[in-house]
Amino acid sequence: MMNQYQAFVESNEGFIKQMGGTPKAYVKAGSYQDNLPVIELATYCILPGNIPVTVEYSFDGKKVISQGQIPYTCNIDASTVSTGIHELKVLIKSSNGYNKTKAYMLTKQENNLINIKEK
Repeated sequence: MMNQYQAFVESNEGFIKQMGGTPKAYVKAGSYQDNLPVIELATYCILPGNIPVTVEYSFDGKKVISQGQIPYTCNIDASTVSTGIHELKVLIKSSNGYNKTKAYMLTKQENNLINIKEK
């Protein structure tokens, strides 16, 4: 049963379809590939003891948005992203000193296809 649950979680698009919902699903940022008009990002982080967390997104070194509530979201208009290779960073920090940065390479192709890979 646990294996089946893990398979559904890893492929939650299939799970959502099976449950009769809209086939919109979360994927790991490092697996993102699409040509949608908006790149919708979400980060989840829960620390023991309900310690407040802030998540900051930056794109090519410029802060895009900072969020203080789950899900920590960021929407990027894909039409504003130029063709080529870009850097996307997600900084998670808390009042207890916890800091974690995830860095990604975002590539936009001539056909507007966007790929995100973890660095």
